[in-house]
Amino acid sequence: MYRLVLRRSFVPHLSQRKILGVRSMASDNSDGDSTDPTLSNASSAREGSIARRGKAKENQFIHEIEVEQLRKLKEQLKSHREDLDKLESQVDSKLPKDDK
Repeated sequence: MYRLVLRRSFVPHLSQRKILGVRSMASDNSDGDSTDPTLSNASSAREGSIARRGKAKENQFIHEIEVEQLRKLKEQLKSHREDLDKLESQVDSKLPKDDK
């Protein structure tokens, strides 16, 4: 704490917000480029929206495939039920009827 107070009193340009602000902006830039950091943020936001759109289309395509597979399974289930009903009626016709 004591050194910090002495340093700021002897080197006044370190305590100015402009210099510290520029240094922090340059270090926050993820590309390592010290140009305008808002440009890199805009391009990454654009890439993010393109990636989200691509992921949404992929999810929609997969969903359509799954729905089609479910329709086919439902048709198969219906045909199997019809086969079971026929077999059950055949078995019932061959069994003797109990009169109680």
